[in-house]
Amino acid sequence: MSNNEEAENSSCFTALKDTARSIYESKYLQFAICLATITLAIVSIVTASIAFTSFDAATDNLNGLISNWERAPVTGVYLSNTTTCPSGYTRMDRPKWPGTYSDACACPSGAYSSISGDYEYSSASDNCDSNQTDAGCVSQPSIASVTLKEWRGRTICLKREGKPQLINEKSMRPIPKKAGVCDSGYQACGSGTYDKKRTVCFPEGYDCPVTGAMTGTSLPSDYTNDYTMYTDDGTNWYFRIEAENEMPINHIELVLYNPNSKRGHCFLGGGNEEEYYSSSSSYYYTNSYPAKCSKLDTRWETLDYQTETDYLQENFDNEDSCQDDTDIADYIATGTKCGTYPNTDTDCMMYGASSSSISCSSTDSVCLNINYQSNCGALTRWANQNDQYWAVQFRREIYWKSDCDSSMTDIKAIQEPIDSIQQALGWNMGFSITGNVIGAIFAIAIYHVKTQPQSSTKVSTFLCCFHGHDKAEYATKMENTNKKISLALCFIKFIPTMVAIGFFGRVAGVIKRAAEGDCSDSDDKLTQTTFTSLHSELNESIDSLYSQIFFDSLNIFVALVLAIMAHVHHHHNGPEDDQPNDMKNDEGSIVELGTMDNDNASPVEVEDEKATASEWATPSQQDEEPNQDVELSSTGNPLVHYSDEDDDKTMMDVIIPDGLKSGDCFMVSTQSDGQEQPTLFSVTVPEGFEGGNTIRIMSPKAHVNNEDDIDASNPH
Repeated sequence: MSNNEEAENSSCFTALKDTARSIYESKYLQFAICLATITLAIVSIVTASIAFTSFDAATDNLNGLISNWERAPVTGVYLSNTTTCPSGYTRMDRPKWPGTYSDACACPSGAYSSISGDYEYSSASDNCDSNQTDAGCVSQPSIASVTLKEWRGRTICLKREGKPQLINEKSMRPIPKKAGVCDSGYQACGSGTYDKKRTVCFPEGYDCPVTGAMTGTSLPSDYTNDYTMYTDDGTNWYFRIEAENEMPINHIELVLYNPNSKRGHCFLGGGNEEEYYSSSSSYYYTNSYPAKCSKLDTRWETLDYQTETDYLQENFDNEDSCQDDTDIADYIATGTKCGTYPNTDTDCMMYGASSSSISCSSTDSVCLNINYQSNCGALTRWANQNDQYWAVQFRREIYWKSDCDSSMTDIKAIQEPIDSIQQALGWNMGFSITGNVIGAIFAIAIYHVKTQPQSSTKVSTFLCCFHGHDKAEYATKMENTNKKISLALCFIKFIPTMVAIGFFGRVAGVIKRAAEGDCSDSDDKLTQTTFTSLHSELNESIDSLYSQIFFDSLNIFVALVLAIMAHVHHHHNGPEDDQPNDMKNDEGSIVELGTMDNDNASPVEVEDEKATASEWATPSQQDEEPNQDVELSSTGNPLVHYSDEDDDKTMMDVIIPDGLKSGDCFMVSTQSDGQEQPTLFSVTVPEGFEGGNTIRIMSPKAHVNNEDDIDASNPH
């Protein structure tokens, strides 16, 4: 090859190298990388969240269905006129009124605080602060919770026995082989078959389960009744067994109820309607309710209901504070005081709340309502301030066709894998959020470093955790750290993702057959919806996981491409190209040891004595972050740039920033003409030096072979 061809090829290579460098170092590319990283992070988090939340909501109803199948039937209901139940019966779960928390402040007339001077304090609907307490104000006491023990003057008792439909994941309760005929050891409860008349086989020695229930003051002519229970207010409960086309009742509960506002047992959305949400303010007399249902579960039927006021008042009347009829008045409603001295009268809410009685101003309604309210009066007001209902609701065993392609045992067998899927999706979402947030933060930080103006000589102290010679090296180290963390989390995240996909394969067939089989009652659309929704959400979750895998793979691909670009960039930019222009002589060669380009570096006078090794400040190798940044002083021009084969060094004088002491760390940066990124040093103050002293430093690449070769003034 001729010299001309070699020169031409060299020129082309140089041009290509310069073009690649300009693209790599372009602010637009750095912005695009930052934006792409953040976008991929957001998409990955969203897809992981969709996969988790969609599947989580769908599995709640499946677990509720399996729970119903595993619950033994009710064979008897008894309304006891005492707080105990007869032998063989257990008391039905009873809700609690949750009580209140203290949330009001009663101040006497002319309440002054010694803490804040002559400022007069007044009563308020919030708890007393320290100034109000110092002024003699008292917070309204809280009210303890109350167990709601009675329903229409009776205790509801249930007898639950025999075997449930689903005994375990391998066996079910047998069904009649033909009309009215069961296996040995079982009795037919009904005269037909399971699929046509809902006749069930029940263990011998037990009463057949209850199948129907209703309330009223008289029995409808078309209702076959087997026994009746009576309440104190004349409302009768009627029960029947072995009724045709009625599955056994296996669940009876008290629940907050209002069909007009979607309160009751929820199929979708809502909270736990079997209890109040939480305690409430003692001042506002308003109960805290759970969220309403998005859709009611119509498989629950209402046996009996009454207003919340009547139900609460009936149970509040049994509290000790309401046993004396003369002390039950609600002061706010009637103006009847609980006593003359509320702090010493046991009937008053304020009993024991203060050492002396509070003298309220006649116009201070807050103080008066707190001070003179009785314990029972407060409960009465709580009962009268609400407009919901409480209901006794029941649900039967949920019917499932005996010839369904997905049997009860098949569905029970996938419950554990589905729980594992939920856990895997939860871990997947957690790793996705953690990894992508870290990646986005690093992307922003790297973009910030790489796009600093060329004249800038400062870097955030956060970046000082990454030791480097200049901003380019800082950014490179940050990129490497980000790649390691992000790639590690990406690969770790693949573990729960693959686990979830593996379990999806185990459950998909069962759910698909159940969704397509129409295996529940024709009028029971909710059970069928459980499986059609679960099947739909299963597919959506799988699609989300595959989308997440795609975007995570794309993220990994981008990271690998950037790593290759960085490697190629640094590989083709050798040590000579990385040197600042003002460190080269006119021919572009690095200044040799013992020589100096006077056009580019100014010599200084030096003293005769040599600097000892301890008097040189070298770049910090400590992990601590420098606590200050500093620009070079006027004497901080490079003195001499030495070259010893591949190593090079620059010496310069720097004034230590004020306030620093031995062992502290600070930043030094310098940038010469033509240098793309400034040279950045992390310097530790040497022993015996402090702020204001001048020290001579060497670049991080400096290597002193012979101390006598270095001529330096005493740095102090």
